Amino acid sequence: MSENVAGNLAGEMSSGEKMTPFAGSGCLSTMSFWWLNPLMKKGKKKVLQEEDIPRLREQDRARTLYEKFSEELWKRKPRYSSDCSSVLSTIFFIHWREILVSDIFALIKVLTLASNPLFIGAFIRIVEGDSMFRYEGYLLTFGLFIAKIFESVSERQWCYAFSEKQYNIKTNKAQ
Repeated sequence: MSENVAGNLAGEMSSGEKMTPFAGSGCLSTMSFWWLNPLMKKGKKKVLQEEDIPRLREQDRARTLYEKFSEELWKRKPRYSSDCSSVLSTIFFIHWREILVSDIFALIKVLTLASNPLFIGAFIRIVEGDSMFRYEGYLLTFGLFIAKIFESVSERQWCYAFSEKQYNIKTNKAQ
């Protein structure tokens, strides 16, 4: 068993191991975390053992991240005189796409939160009897519902993306 763990830490996978369902999940499955369902069902039936937990994708493994970081650091090293700024810029350069996606989710969450007072103000106006058209209340309710869905999904994706990148950066620093 210790050889198996050592091989996994080194980024190698034996033929009998399962890759994480996240590696092959589609957009909707990723957004809704549906890819976790088989693991959750198994965990509900019994206590999970090490062999029940699927292995990381190749791009999320410590060896892959370390090699990517080292390669990029040595490419960028001559440009910077300070070690600290070159390490920080290398980490940012490697993860800029994921950081951008995470920031987009954060922006969506902020925009949906900012729209809530507008909906509440419109609801108050309708309750006071100053509606613009007959089914305005239904339309506002539907709009608020959609905004809350966007808020919830973007918050979950933002938190997941942030924690995933935090893990990757810690892995880079640990090497």
